[in-house]
Amino acid sequence: IPVDDEFDPVEEALLSPTSKQRYRSGALQHRCGFGFIKGATVRTKYFRLRDHGLLGYFSQDDHTASLEIMFTLFTTIESMPSTNTFVLRSVDIVQTATWLKVEDPVTFKTNSADELETWVADIRTKLDLMKRKEDAKSYRKRSMIPVHNADDLVFSITDDPPYYRTFSHKFLLLNEIGEGSFSIVRKAVNRVTAEMCAVKCSKHTPALLEELHHPNIVNLHGVYKLDELFYIVMDYMADGDLCDKLIQVQKFPEPHVRHVITMVARGIQYIHSLNIVHRDIKPENILLHKTSIKLADFGLAKRITDPSGHFQKGCGTPEYAAPELLYGRPYGTKSDLFSLGVVMYVLLFGNFPFTVASAAALQRLDRFSDGEDIRDMSCLHPSNPIWNTVSAQAQEVLRGLLAVDPTDRVRIQNCIEMGFAELICRGFEVLKHNQNGKTSHAHRTTLRYDVATHSVSWTPASTLHQHPKKHFKVHPRTIFLKDVVAVASGCAASRAFAKMKHQTIKDDHCLSLVTESRTLDLETETKGQQTYLVEGLTRLVQMAKQPTLPNVQGNVISTK
Repeated sequence: IPVDDEFDPVEEALLSPTSKQRYRSGALQHRCGFGFIKGATVRTKYFRLRDHGLLGYFSQDDHTASLEIMFTLFTTIESMPSTNTFVLRSVDIVQTATWLKVEDPVTFKTNSADELETWVADIRTKLDLMKRKEDAKSYRKRSMIPVHNADDLVFSITDDPPYYRTFSHKFLLLNEIGEGSFSIVRKAVNRVTAEMCAVKCSKHTPALLEELHHPNIVNLHGVYKLDELFYIVMDYMADGDLCDKLIQVQKFPEPHVRHVITMVARGIQYIHSLNIVHRDIKPENILLHKTSIKLADFGLAKRITDPSGHFQKGCGTPEYAAPELLYGRPYGTKSDLFSLGVVMYVLLFGNFPFTVASAAALQRLDRFSDGEDIRDMSCLHPSNPIWNTVSAQAQEVLRGLLAVDPTDRVRIQNCIEMGFAELICRGFEVLKHNQNGKTSHAHRTTLRYDVATHSVSWTPASTLHQHPKKHFKVHPRTIFLKDVVAVASGCAASRAFAKMKHQTIKDDHCLSLVTESRTLDLETETKGQQTYLVEGLTRLVQMAKQPTLPNVQGNVISTK
């Protein structure tokens, strides 16, 4: 298979997935026809620049676009600096039903000459990217046809019969589903198992991916070499990437963001345990399939041979890069946490955690800076009203991930604990057993964690309403976690459970908070609830006993 050597570095940068700038946005005036002539109707909308065109919204907070200006291979742009306007011609227009129609060509007006310059430059980049990708796609479709008599098995997770160790014998290639830098990704069917998979053609073999096995990492099934190229067989993620979903909805509700970040954080925690830094975490590299969420594209991933070592050379996508990369300073696994923080911010608010001017400057950045981070991240200040739209837990995790100093960033475990924090702070229903071990005295209770006092409390039995004179001076319904000596699972650690030997109670549903003076004995509905309650409460106890524990109202996971 011939390999094209004629593409210059500029073309390769435009075709690379790391060059996609999907989040340019701002207010623009627009009208139909050419120029702002007398009597013309002018409308102001909030526009977002995407790879395929401009999406117009009535306001920044709207989720549904009322106007789509879609680029074609014949689209041109003309700038008119004297009036701060630019004109797009040969575009496709889609708009909601309205008496005022927008027609091709479309004229836009900016508020200043600087805005005009950045909008025109960014749109031209998009148009150039579209045309170059189309040219490259045509070339790749001609050059990447498998040569079936030259394919060799490099790696496989299965021990196939000799006949199926040939790529063309084992896989049936179907339609194209994606593309990267001089590569295409196609859907395929495994002839042995009839399972769907994704096949990526690349000049390089993903050495690190062979070692990774985790539910939140895209799994590698096999690698086949066909002349100069490798055919890499991976999980097929039918619902595409997170960036495509983000373009559709603009931003996600917090519970959905919490779930996504938790799943991705588990994958990051796994690769960091192997001293591997991903170096390019962004929505485009987070793939979806039904309820499954997986981290993908390990083309820039690298292992730190020395656990205390760092990298020096910058790489990845500037919008998601940690400050130390833009500074040109040494960096390690903490850089992935900053990138995850940018992803979380984008999912919650639909914008980058820096100003529009900063985003425009990054779009024109052709290399990582040797001096300082050019981003203005003043939006992270607590006085920003956007923080009123998300929970205290999300705020603290987000600020912790986006800390400028890597040593100030939260641990990846903090992101994984977000779901547990929401549950335990809002109240979690369990069955509380009394010390006498009689199931008739057990009652349903709501277990709740209080951040300010680092304590857990529970509601009394309903029968207490019948005895208003009964007080709890000796054994109040609160335990301070600094007093807990153990969080035990099972029935053996509790006197109450020990007295219930002849009762029907499952060992893997029980847990106890043990102090010097008392024990809180609880029973959960499921085994999984017992597991994450024991793990979560154990972490909270450890945090409560730290001498310099941050005391942030409403946050349970602010410790680094």
